[in-house]
Amino acid sequence: MTKRRRILYLVALLFSLMLFSGWLYLLYAPAFGAYADALPPEKFEKSTQYKELRFINPFPIPSMERKGFGESMKKMLFGEGGEPLSPLPASFGSNLSEKRDQVNSLTWFGHSAFLLELEGKRILIDPMLTDRASPLPIGPTRFPTTEKIPLGNIRNIDAIILSHDHYD
Repeated sequence: MTKRRRILYLVALLFSLMLFSGWLYLLYAPAFGAYADALPPEKFEKSTQYKELRFINPFPIPSMERKGFGESMKKMLFGEGGEPLSPLPASFGSNLSEKRDQVNSLTWFGHSAFLLELEGKRILIDPMLTDRASPLPIGPTRFPTTEKIPLGNIRNIDAIILSHDHYD
């Protein structure tokens, strides 16, 4: 066997191992949730969107259908205008740690993450506050802002609402 052929076999083996490892990661990593059959059926069978052992989106999403998926991926990966040209202006102030009974406010942290202060209650909505919006270290990063999110100052939270899985 030639040296070139051994190298090709080694590359093919490594590539196969990477694919297999990725498949196992997607299958077992907690960030990717669980199959519906792992939950008690009464939790989801009552949903009008649960049909034929899966959940159906009532609104078609062209980018997720076979026709539009390739074009959407091409636009997302190689299209222009997808990222801001300069850091987004941000000013989080010093009010993230204190409850303020008399103030109703909404602080946007980017993407779908908010801190809602309403009638003395503090509700953290979709706290996607990490630098990556992906379970993988090579995934997309958060858009840069002029001020970092002061994670240590976000305190006295009464409730957290998760509207969807962020994989972070």
